[in-house]
Amino acid sequence: MVCYSHICVAQFFSDMCLLTRLSMAQHTLALLDDKFPALTTEADADVDRRALASLPMPTIALSRSALDLVLVTTIAGSPQQRLQAWWALRDGDGDGLLEETEMADVVNWYAQPISDTASSLLSLTIDSLEEDKKLKIGTKAHKKELNKLLKKTMKHHYEIETEAPHRIRCVYAWADKEHQDGELKAVHVSEDVTGRKR
Repeated sequence: MVCYSHICVAQFFSDMCLLTRLSMAQHTLALLDDKFPALTTEADADVDRRALASLPMPTIALSRSALDLVLVTTIAGSPQQRLQAWWALRDGDGDGLLEETEMADVVNWYAQPISDTASSLLSLTIDSLEEDKKLKIGTKAHKKELNKLLKKTMKHHYEIETEAPHRIRCVYAWADKEHQDGELKAVHVSEDVTGRKR
């Protein structure tokens, strides 16, 4: 036998998953609109290499299939598929290789819709709190304070708690790069406040 409450919970969970995916798609579309200039501009390092080799500047156009793949994987793909879709979209010349700044873009753009979605859904939850003046819960001031705390938390999560910028630099520093012929040339990633190199 199946309990009616279990069916309700399952339906609620399914609805929340759908809402989350649709919200992520909405935030992804907004991000693509905002980052369009960056997606249609060649990386500085690529420009320098072309200038040194006297190669003509290419016309960069976004691939519709790459754009579609970003949206499809956002709605129905796994995290790995979403990351691969962003990588393919950022790889304007289609060689499968990215500069450090481009790789940082991919990671940040992959994470931003997730962060924005979590923030918007939590904000909806905060706004739906029922007011209890005795416990001072759900009041206008309480909701304002919770939303302020939420905004601050989401802003600093990837920068401070997960140390995403540092991790991205580490990954790039240790990656096998085509222009280094498989040899590690430098691993200096950053210096902390004491001046120690990491």
